[in-house]
Amino acid sequence: MARDVAVCKGGAVILRREPVLVQAAVVAVLNLIVAFDVISLTPSQSNALIALTAAVLGLITRRYVAPVPLPGTKTDGSLW
Repeated sequence: MARDVAVCKGGAVILRREPVLVQAAVVAVLNLIVAFDVISLTPSQSNALIALTAAVLGLITRRYVAPVPLPGTKTDGSLW
């Protein structure tokens, strides 16, 4: 626990605690930027950018929400 706090200072704490929330917020902000034409993109470019962002953030999120074995379970995943 102390190691997590020492490693994660500032904005990285929320990424460790709520990675899916961060992913959804980034994609939503990107969608709003494109929708309000802050960045002038064609529909194909905006779709590609949003898809790429979602894919990269999905890979990062996967790192934080990967299933881990429960304490006391065997390495093959069975309880007995």
